[in-house]
Amino acid sequence: LGKVNTGDFFILTSDSLNCMIHLIEIGNGFITFQLRGLEFK
Repeated sequence: LGKVNTGDFFILTSDSLNCMIHLIEIGNGFITFQLRGLEFK
């Protein structure tokens, strides 16, 4: 992925699922994120 920053969004898709990951906080050895918009096809 390269360098990521707080506030970045990533869209993940598969044959049956779509979701968006929003990075909330990045610290020393941890990342806080929200999983949004999970859809089952």
